[in-house]
Amino acid sequence: MRKIQFVFLFLTIIVFSYGQDIVFEKEIHLKGAQRDVLPVYNYENNLFALFLLDNENITGLLIDKQFKLTNAKTCLRPADPFCKKLLGVSIQNTNYHLFFSNNNKTSFYIKSLDLENGNAENTVDPIKLKKEKYLESFSYNNKFYILSIVKRTSKLKMYVFEGKDITHTEELDFSSQPFRENSFETELYNVLRTKEGFKIHKLEMDDFNEIDVTSKPNKLYTYNNHLYITIDNEPQKTILLDIDLINFSYESKEFLQTSKNNCFDNPKSNSYLYKNHLYQITGCKNGLTLNIKNILQDSIIKTYSVSASEDINFKNTPLMQSGSSFSKDKEKEVEKMNEFWRKIGNSNLGVSAYKYPDFLELTIGSHRLVADGKQLIAAGVLGIIAGGMAASTTSSGRTIYYYNYNPYMDSYYASGMSRAVYFKTLLNPKSLEHIQGTPKENIYKKIKKFADELSLKDINYNTETVFKIENNFLFGYYIRKEKKYVVHFFEN
Repeated sequence: MRKIQFVFLFLTIIVFSYGQDIVFEKEIHLKGAQRDVLPVYNYENNLFALFLLDNENITGLLIDKQFKLTNAKTCLRPADPFCKKLLGVSIQNTNYHLFFSNNNKTSFYIKSLDLENGNAENTVDPIKLKKEKYLESFSYNNKFYILSIVKRTSKLKMYVFEGKDITHTEELDFSSQPFRENSFETELYNVLRTKEGFKIHKLEMDDFNEIDVTSKPNKLYTYNNHLYITIDNEPQKTILLDIDLINFSYESKEFLQTSKNNCFDNPKSNSYLYKNHLYQITGCKNGLTLNIKNILQDSIIKTYSVSASEDINFKNTPLMQSGSSFSKDKEKEVEKMNEFWRKIGNSNLGVSAYKYPDFLELTIGSHRLVADGKQLIAAGVLGIIAGGMAASTTSSGRTIYYYNYNPYMDSYYASGMSRAVYFKTLLNPKSLEHIQGTPKENIYKKIKKFADELSLKDINYNTETVFKIENNFLFGYYIRKEKKYVVHFFEN
């Protein structure tokens, strides 16, 4: 997703010499348990900002290309106790407009902070959702978007903010697209509604998206001034909703799933969008098929298929299993092929793609949630704290926080209390032919190893963030004892 957050395109060569060294430090006293950290890149002036939020204040730090602090301003956090959930940001000149909502996403609030002169403004209820349900929000090219759906219809509404002002309100009517649920024709409203409410999982195309995330049925991407929503609630097809973010034209497309295996009894399927290629996977206990399609032409570029009785000749790793009931960090090799295929047939399929300079790395597998949220909360493993932030506890007992406005953090903590089986495949990025080679270590594993070393040194830290700079990542955290926020650079 080429957007405000997390992408810093104009770094000088000096940055890449840091390795895992500290590239930024700032003394600051964060109060209370309700904390957020939001990294932001401004495309207009090529400056990077880091917003640190606690119970009372918002501190904005303006940082240059060499990670030197150029300005710091502070204002009060929204006083409304029901609008504490941070959604994202828009930028206009030196003004940064932070968007908040209540937990139900029915009330909204904008806190504007000028990082040049320190002026702060409040905007209460900039929009009212009338007979609508909030779906998702995202930042893109310094603008902020709120996406909703009109109740019991197939009509989406999009609100576009430039600064704190709405510049466009668009209705996108997909009523002509047939949607189905449990084999019955229905509206998009019912397709997107889950037991947990309305949910579309927001993904970054240039991120290491884990199977835990890509196995979800409804996903949202931005690429090349387009918003894409993929819907995989039917095993026979993927529905793609394509919205142009410049002129707001829109269309829907269907991409049929095809399988070369005997997956007639309870087949599973899913998809992953990477640029203009749709990676469709379908499988069962008898085998799986991966089709790579061009979404502009609806043509199959490449197909990989294997039955459960065959060796997988297009994999570059052993069959792996990650996660357990109480630890996401345990990883082991799956010794028996029938065990792998049983898990493929009983779990949610997923596929993801990540582009390195010399190859395209695919992760193919399935994911199963070990315990639902209520069970984990009852067990003391997962809890919800003020402001709608989620928290989980590692096997070492340390509490970690993550936030839905930062997809990179979602990926960092993706597996949570879950289990996935998978293998990795390397492809030529141009021909998409399978190639030999060894996949690189996931950057998040490098960061987690570093974070574990901090814990071993008895460094009590929290308020973490992970974000991307060009093709590399940064890891930030707050050291409570020293009252200091620290950022490390990780070369990918």
